[in-house]
Amino acid sequence: MMNVIIVGAGGQGRVIADAIQCSSRNNSPLSLGGFLDDNPGLETRESTRPRILGRIADIHRVPHDAVVVGIGDNATRRRLFVDLEAQGENIISIVHPDAVVAGDVLIGRGTVIFAGVVVNAGSFIGSNVILNTGCTVDHNAKIESHVHICPGVHLAGGITVGEGAFVGVGSAVIQNRTIGAWAIVGAGAVVIRDVMPRTTVVGVPARMLPGHPRANTQDDRDLVREQQH
Repeated sequence: MMNVIIVGAGGQGRVIADAIQCSSRNNSPLSLGGFLDDNPGLETRESTRPRILGRIADIHRVPHDAVVVGIGDNATRRRLFVDLEAQGENIISIVHPDAVVAGDVLIGRGTVIFAGVVVNAGSFIGSNVILNTGCTVDHNAKIESHVHICPGVHLAGGITVGEGAFVGVGSAVIQNRTIGAWAIVGAGAVVIRDVMPRTTVVGVPARMLPGHPRANTQDDRDLVREQQH
């Protein structure tokens, strides 16, 4: 058995823990060893099982065979992933047994794929990605590293999601569109045109939030008025 520890004992870490435990019941070689977290107060939560084994800096003192990062925030997750990789840790991916992933899909290190997710043929998923509960990724999609695709998101075929982007709960992206690096797509948004890097889009159809230097088109000015009513 491969003893896996999770860095992060919050909600994201607990969902990963459940995925590991479900996998182990399906004859997976993975075994959940516990959590590392810098917030000792999480230990008092009844739902945090198994226990927190120490702080993140204690990783070299905790017996384990592999590690996965259980942090939802993309920037923090990226920092921890890079640190663990530099330390030579064996960072593995976790796929819930109730996910459906086409046989030719390429998945990077440290990616987590939760229950109800569907990833179709020809897609590429980078390292340290979260494909959260019930999201769908259609054929020939490219999702770069450190992305978080939230629950219930639907990504059509041929889309690209740049590094560190966050695609909010229940949003949708039509085919052949690009979400730029470190962009944010608001919950429930419908993306019908490309999203610039490091911008935030909201609404149906999705438009750039007012205040961004590029948010100066007539459509974006109309969105400002709509949000004021």
